[in-house]
Amino acid sequence: MARSGNLIHVAATAAFIVGGIAFALDPQSEAQLAALNGHGGVMLTLDPRAILPLDEPNLTYLFLNPANPVMWALLVALWILLALDAAGQWLDPSDAGLRQWLHGPSAGQPAWPPLAMALALTAIWPWFLAPAPWIAAAGATAAAGAAFVAALRGSGQRRPTIGFFAGWSLAVAAAANAIPLARAIGLPMTQVAILTMLPTAILGVAAQLRIGREIGFSIAVIWAFCGVAATTMGVDPVIALAAILGIAAMAGVLVSVAT
Repeated sequence: MARSGNLIHVAATAAFIVGGIAFALDPQSEAQLAALNGHGGVMLTLDPRAILPLDEPNLTYLFLNPANPVMWALLVALWILLALDAAGQWLDPSDAGLRQWLHGPSAGQPAWPPLAMALALTAIWPWFLAPAPWIAAAGATAAAGAAFVAALRGSGQRRPTIGFFAGWSLAVAAAANAIPLARAIGLPMTQVAILTMLPTAILGVAAQLRIGREIGFSIAVIWAFCGVAATTMGVDPVIALAAILGIAAMAGVLVSVAT
């Protein structure tokens, strides 16, 4: 990959990691969300992060501002893998460069433009969760779409990180859409979470089948569902059950494409 395209890729990766760390360590993020949801009295538990009512768990913050080791491990693993992928492309490029992409169809479809777009969007949209949840949902959806395109283009480059990022982006986008959707249609967050989680599993299966043998996508979605199940098991078993069904669906397609 030419240095021009690689610089954009590295800058977008750095923005995603720095923005993600800042958001994950932001002490005001969950308080802002509680104020957005209009909860005058919030339930405090032994976990200082669990400030939302127990019947309305906020799935988005499980990914972006984790409260348990499973989701922290997922987020840190994502940061490390993306940093290694950017470094690897700088040292041993396998993607097409900016000039070749603009002027020569023989270079194929490079993965870095949609990947950089997804990374940049995800560095920005979480900060709109409290003041403008629909903007956050739109940004998360656009980022997930761009990440999926990047995973398709990078499937032949032996870069499982792109698929892993795309799977994580899909799970986060579903969670981000659940919050404004619940407020718009007046359903409890529990029901909306289930209505978004199951289609996420269906989309995840279809996306993995389209990507092919690069299984990073399924691993990320399964990991995300495991974190949701572990977090909500004692809070809302119905959401945990929906997450377990999603795990089963993704595990099935993972075995299918791996064999």
